Amino acid sequence: MGIVFYVNDWLTAAAGVGLLRVLENVKNSVPIEGNRIDVPEDVFERLADYYAEYLLKDITVEKLKDIIEKERQKKKESTINVYNTLVLSKLKSFYSNSPLANPSSASKAQEVQIEISQDTEKLYKDAKQAIANFIKKQFDTIRSYKTSDKTCFFCGERKAYIKNKEVKVFDATNFTPLSASPKTVENFFYNGRSNQYLCPECEIFLYFSIFGFLPTGNKKYTFVYMPDLKKTYDMNTILKGEKGISTKYLKMLFTEYLKELEGRKIEWTLKNIYIVEIELVGNAKANIHSFSIPPKVAIVLNERIDSYPKFLESVLGFFLDYIYSERSLYEFLLKLLSGFFHKNTYTKVNVQTLEKVGAGLKSTAGLIYFVKFQESLNNDGKNLDEPIEKVYKEGKSLGKSYDKEKLNAISLNLFEAVRMRNVDLFYQTLIRAYIDIDKEIPKVLIHGLTEEGFNWTAYSFLIGLGAVTDEGRGTS
Repeated sequence: MGIVFYVNDWLTAAAGVGLLRVLENVKNSVPIEGNRIDVPEDVFERLADYYAEYLLKDITVEKLKDIIEKERQKKKESTINVYNTLVLSKLKSFYSNSPLANPSSASKAQEVQIEISQDTEKLYKDAKQAIANFIKKQFDTIRSYKTSDKTCFFCGERKAYIKNKEVKVFDATNFTPLSASPKTVENFFYNGRSNQYLCPECEIFLYFSIFGFLPTGNKKYTFVYMPDLKKTYDMNTILKGEKGISTKYLKMLFTEYLKELEGRKIEWTLKNIYIVEIELVGNAKANIHSFSIPPKVAIVLNERIDSYPKFLESVLGFFLDYIYSERSLYEFLLKLLSGFFHKNTYTKVNVQTLEKVGAGLKSTAGLIYFVKFQESLNNDGKNLDEPIEKVYKEGKSLGKSYDKEKLNAISLNLFEAVRMRNVDLFYQTLIRAYIDIDKEIPKVLIHGLTEEGFNWTAYSFLIGLGAVTDEGRGTS
């Protein structure tokens, strides 16, 4: 009979990923079914050893020798507290004053005091065993308490235990970044009473969440949560192998990953993905930033991500930032078009901005994608591709009727009208442009140039003009 854990949110998912990483480190594995982890009893009994092994996996024998030598010179003692020296700093920001990260109890524990030996290999082995013994002692103590009649909030199966005459509930010692102290946790609940009862096994499980988070520098830790433990583990494993990860990079990465999913599954998955970033700001204090995809964006992203223009990969990060923060893509397009129509202003800019990217474009062909995407968002997924495409083609058709110099002049005047969002100026410029070639303004433009339709009509037409090039007088 094994111990079962369930993943229901980003915290338990981080614990699940952390547990799987710890087991993988010792070349072990456990069955996963959906969001359920089954840990055999014999594996659970050895978790303290595996935990210690993972804590020390980045400390080589030589590195340990240097650490010990510095401590010996500083304290002038023949023994050293290997727990406080090697692992306490790693745990205290996540589990402050918990059984695993209480400096007072660790200082008093004799099992973590070891003799400083000249035999570094022996010292390393003794240190690892001492740390494992201390962790096992804490785990055993947690499991030794009497149980209550309250069902554990996290597994829904086992009973919470009684500590200091009170039923154990989830508090700051179990994941400090969520709150500053056990007392502040109570403020989240009705009448200050938490119903997040905690069984011994789930408390031990939560101590693995630290290993699910990825250090990203500047005291920041990141975790990507997806509504499937295996996919969550895979995604965070991919991220673990990268360097210099930013939130923008994460958004790009899992959007690529989601292209592999199908139908309603991708829509549901997109709506339930979170990026959690923990920023440590002081002793037992942290800021937690979370990011998720707005439901409306998830639907449109599902429908259109596959058709994203490949030659515009350089602005994918900017694009995702705009749609995830629900900013208008017309602001995004305005910057690209500003660079395109004022190339001399932006070509020498050193920083990679949307304007600079626009200045580097030979044609605006492809930018129509963003108009279609925005209008799908504006109209709850309704497809306006056909009228948008018609206006775009009218822009290209007009552009082919003029030489380069005249076309540039018309384009700049129309761009200014778009920038100022001046419907009359845009319309008057169109009238003059069509009179000069003895043509009537197409009805699709007349119908579209209203207050409500101005953005998609004006941008589509302007992008059509910009899609006209010297090579063949037009691209698509």
